[in-house]
Amino acid sequence: MAIWKALQYCINHGFSNIQLETDSLSLKLIIKSTWKVPWEITEKIKEIKEMMNQLKVQIEHTFREANQLADHITNTTISQAELQQFHSFNQLSSMGRRILNMDKRGIPTIRIKTRKIIVNQNQS
Repeated sequence: MAIWKALQYCINHGFSNIQLETDSLSLKLIIKSTWKVPWEITEKIKEIKEMMNQLKVQIEHTFREANQLADHITNTTISQAELQQFHSFNQLSSMGRRILNMDKRGIPTIRIKTRKIIVNQNQS
């Protein structure tokens, strides 16, 4: 829905050269027709593709860590169930300001993946 709404906004406000970033690699692959569209979202994906044809859109995958502020704002908006707009730094929550300040200072967010190893002690 976020991609659909973002493209609607771009069309309604005259934006035409769009770089769309999503932290959902599967959604990117579905939109680019690399993966099959799940039946539940077939209609919405069709509408997204139609809107993308009206615009010049490049769709890219970005890790959630590189998209923390957008992810934070989205989660905040969803939890409050109302439309919110932020026009200045001071309108952001303290967490949003912290994320933005870290980004401005070039402080990296690190993704660490761990692997759990299970050892069977009963084996000789």
